[in-house]
Amino acid sequence: MASAATPIVIESHISEVLEVAHSILRRHQDHDLAQKTFVMQEYLDLQRKRPGLDCREPLHTALADLTAAVHRHLNAEVEAVVTMFTSLYR
Repeated sequence: MASAATPIVIESHISEVLEVAHSILRRHQDHDLAQKTFVMQEYLDLQRKRPGLDCREPLHTALADLTAAVHRHLNAEVEAVVTMFTSLYR
């Protein structure tokens, strides 16, 4: 039963990470993030076009790479905001 729920959870997570990545790319030019987003979308397209093909391992790797790139951007934005607020209240 857990194996049946896993693809839905992963697809939901992938969709959320892709949504955040696209949002970041609308505001920042980042070749690395764009490349990781492209790779993730290609694996999703491949999985839809060839459902019998086992893409789990490369899909998980692409998701981990994309998630790390998104986290780097989000952390940098949080640090920038903290720095700004810290300088305002000194």
